[in-house]
Amino acid sequence: DEETPSPLPNLDYKIMQGNSLIESFEGVDLSKLTYEKEYKKDKGEITLFDDEKNRLQKTVSLLLASYYSCSDHDKKVRLRQEISNTINKQLEAQAYNPAILKKLKTINLAENNQFFLWHTWFSDVFNREDKEGFDIVIGNPPYIGEKGHKEIFQPVKADIHLGQYYLGKMDYFYFFFHLAFNMLSPSGVATFITTNYYPTALGARKLRADIKDRINIKTLFNLGELRLFENAPGQHNMISSFSKGKNDCKCQVIDVHKKGALNPLMFTSIISRKDEDTAYADVAQEDLYDGVENYIRLQNDNENNSLVSIIRKIEYGNKQLHQIATINQGIVSGADKVTNKHLLNYTLNSKKDDGIFTLSKDVYKDLDAISKIRNSSEVGMLKPFYKNSDIFRFCTNCYVEKYILFLGKDIKNESELIRNFPLIYNHLKPFRQIMIDKRLSLNEKTEQWFTLNRGTGHPEIFVSPKIVCPQRSKTNTFGYNECDWYATSDVFYITNSQKEYNLKYILGLLNSKLYYIWLYNRGKRKGEILELTAKPLSEIPIKKASPDVQNSIVKIVNEIIALKKSNPNHDTSSLERQIDTVVYDIYGLTDAEIKIIEQSI
Repeated sequence: DEETPSPLPNLDYKIMQGNSLIESFEGVDLSKLTYEKEYKKDKGEITLFDDEKNRLQKTVSLLLASYYSCSDHDKKVRLRQEISNTINKQLEAQAYNPAILKKLKTINLAENNQFFLWHTWFSDVFNREDKEGFDIVIGNPPYIGEKGHKEIFQPVKADIHLGQYYLGKMDYFYFFFHLAFNMLSPSGVATFITTNYYPTALGARKLRADIKDRINIKTLFNLGELRLFENAPGQHNMISSFSKGKNDCKCQVIDVHKKGALNPLMFTSIISRKDEDTAYADVAQEDLYDGVENYIRLQNDNENNSLVSIIRKIEYGNKQLHQIATINQGIVSGADKVTNKHLLNYTLNSKKDDGIFTLSKDVYKDLDAISKIRNSSEVGMLKPFYKNSDIFRFCTNCYVEKYILFLGKDIKNESELIRNFPLIYNHLKPFRQIMIDKRLSLNEKTEQWFTLNRGTGHPEIFVSPKIVCPQRSKTNTFGYNECDWYATSDVFYITNSQKEYNLKYILGLLNSKLYYIWLYNRGKRKGEILELTAKPLSEIPIKKASPDVQNSIVKIVNEIIALKKSNPNHDTSSLERQIDTVVYDIYGLTDAEIKIIEQSI
């Protein structure tokens, strides 16, 4: 912006590239390559009393100091090479594995994708007399899950600094939080733009524990459905700000309930606490966390407000759903049907969407396979198959359009499959390599390549009385049926309730307005969408009502199911309101609390 631009200062060593998450190489710690000064006794000069390790560490530090202040390009190149040579001598002097040392010598220490020498290239930051570390860290890390990115995860899992924070099903960006906390000065601040799932995500348990243990949360700015990035529709973002250390500061919670795209005017209104569609709270650090999972809640449970009082009434003294019933996921086949990727990577006499484990009536090739198997002794392996869109409130679709080949681990080997189920074997044989490769990618054995990946260990849930729900839903959508009903992995089953809890009574509770409030505020969400997966389902509190009270709900539920069976779109709102009234009474809600629930809905 200047009319006569001034030259920038020397930023060559300030703008760096590398794998920022890793500061080790095959078990060798690379964070101690420069000299850590004892400021009152030692200024970092080389003395006669230094051992080889200290002398080389000090040499690196002195060379870095010269490099940072140098303005001659040719000299900087020589200094950088001298730094690398000295570091290699240092590693050699410390008697590291010769094979590892040989590999290290082939890597450009300043620019590579193997590791990043934070404490070397930023030794001035970590060797400050007053405080060590960065005062500010900001980031917008990649939102990448572990699945399908093993080549990224394996080295971070092995890193001696960050590997301790690894947890299955975690998101890759959690490591950047831990790294920032490690890199901050005692009074430093870190701010990240990420997705908003980590406060309750199952794979973020270690992250939340780390935050609770050593960090203050300054701000949680949850954008919800409001779009932050134009090119990322459907992404739910949060801006999180942290400070190092633990003190009594409160967390500013900004919970936005708007849709559309964020713009500067709207942003100003929101952060000024003037937006009518945004909830604001100042929450004490200890009140942010809930339960053994340390879920980070956006509401302050210690505030004396009616919504918190209602949630407490639902939870207090009641068992959780997993204590009184069984919760299972649907079927993971590993290969439902032929995809474009299959056609690209394998030689197949098939078209896209031809069935592998899943056979559809509207696909000609599948229809032929269905007909042959149904008219054979192998028909017992052909099961009706449904998807999450077949689930409605209180009931499900039971009209069969798809089937699944329900092959479990009880079929011990390929020979047994050929002998007992030749038609099914001939159908699956062309896809053999697809299933083998899938198992290899999951580090699983390949002998039973023809079986479903997950879901055959509990076959009784598919044929018994059951509550089913979709993995994600805008509202609490729980259906019920007693038919054979096999479904995809994005469907969850609730079965085998204890005799003191009628399954249809549980169904009535789960579909009530009161339970929507609990699921919205205490369950898991993606934006405004409820996440009805195993963990949040398992934590739903269920009140044990008397048999008479339970039967009063069951009677209404039966009426609704009967009407929905004849017409899934039948208006049963008046009957559902009757259930809501009974549920309000079960939990002893006041008229004022009921009004809050109705207005919230």
